[in-house]
Amino acid sequence: MTGKVVRLHDVNQIKPVLMQAPVKALDPDGKLVLAIGSGGFGVATVVCLALYGELAVSGQLWRLWVALTGLGLGLLALAIVWWRRRGTTR
Repeated sequence: MTGKVVRLHDVNQIKPVLMQAPVKALDPDGKLVLAIGSGGFGVATVVCLALYGELAVSGQLWRLWVALTGLGLGLLALAIVWWRRRGTTR
């Protein structure tokens, strides 16, 4: 066997191997990321709506539903972030 034998009373003296760096988060609530992602899905939705006929003929209409779902979830997440941030400032 290799390794160090640790007695029960020595457990609290073991130092962690990994430590998190003391760096501040750029966007702690994720609002910017959500806005950019929702904007991207919004653009994709507009493009899919513009190409609706071609998507329907080629059987690729699922792309529109993916874009709409991404836009809806992104807007829902933005609303939740706004609601949470509003609650913490009171």
